[in-house]
Amino acid sequence: MLRSYAVLVVLALVACASPDGTGSSANLASDAGTQMGVDNHPGTATTTAGTTTSPVTTATNPNVTAAPAPLQGFTIVASNAPNLCVGVVGTIVDGATVALQPCDGTQNQRWIFEDGVLKTLNDKCFTTNDDGVTNFGESMVVRSCDGAVAQYWALYRGMIYATPSAQWIAFSPQGDSQTAGTPLVLVKYDSNDVNQHWVLNVTVPSVTGTGLTVSGFPIQDEGTPALCLAAQSGVVGFSDCVRLSSQQWLYNVQGGLGSGAQPQNCLDVGVQNANVVAGTAPILQVCDNQQTQWWELYNEIILDGLNLNPNTSAAPGAFTPGVLGSNSATWSFGRGF
Repeated sequence: MLRSYAVLVVLALVACASPDGTGSSANLASDAGTQMGVDNHPGTATTTAGTTTSPVTTATNPNVTAAPAPLQGFTIVASNAPNLCVGVVGTIVDGATVALQPCDGTQNQRWIFEDGVLKTLNDKCFTTNDDGVTNFGESMVVRSCDGAVAQYWALYRGMIYATPSAQWIAFSPQGDSQTAGTPLVLVKYDSNDVNQHWVLNVTVPSVTGTGLTVSGFPIQDEGTPALCLAAQSGVVGFSDCVRLSSQQWLYNVQGGLGSGAQPQNCLDVGVQNANVVAGTAPILQVCDNQQTQWWELYNEIILDGLNLNPNTSAAPGAFTPGVLGSNSATWSFGRGF
């Protein structure tokens, strides 16, 4: 997995394009009104699938208040137990244990990945109990983010591994038990161990009260926080972060980034490995687990199996397609809406 990293930049080629390619600002406003209602949780008023409404306070009816904004972050879901999420037990404070929990959509199960760390919505970092990466069996907890060695992680091919360690280090449920309440512990990295495989999405209880609903999370440009990675009609680029389904992404167990709007399609470099050159445009392709769809979330960048990083020099505004280039950008996963 050791690689030398080349990077790619997004050029602002089509600054006037609208999200649906028509060039109509009216369509942009209409699309922005179609919210990602599949990311529902208690407190979000939902009418029809894919549409949320936000009541507003008025002078004539002071009892009508705005609905809370949907939670940020993604859920880390056990690949072979899709009803179990990684969550903080009890109050999210220093030393709180991290364990498998029934997916409930609450903030205890919401995570953000940025600056190379996994953290809660109140900025507590995922780490080991002693902030080290040498003691297998050490329990996983959250602590204040302070740069400790065990607070840095990366994601590759469905695995979450500690980046600073000379050994390959990962985590899994204690005793490989896929049951609610099982704490997570530090283990030797083993890509063949299904208990070490995870998917990133937003898994929450269905608004009908039966089953779970799965949606995606935003990938935000840290350099230009108003921009999110987006896909429009098979073209991959960037647009203003306004909760469009085209800005949702799901990280699957094969290491692919699936589109929230089209879950069967994944981010792809678009050409055979040997033909990737500067100016090649990444696209959406049917998810096929090929190397052109393998993406590693490392520190603040996205690296594909060909060591490329989607980047942008686009300004906030309408949808802008992306192409491969030479400058790097950094990304925040789960923040941005």
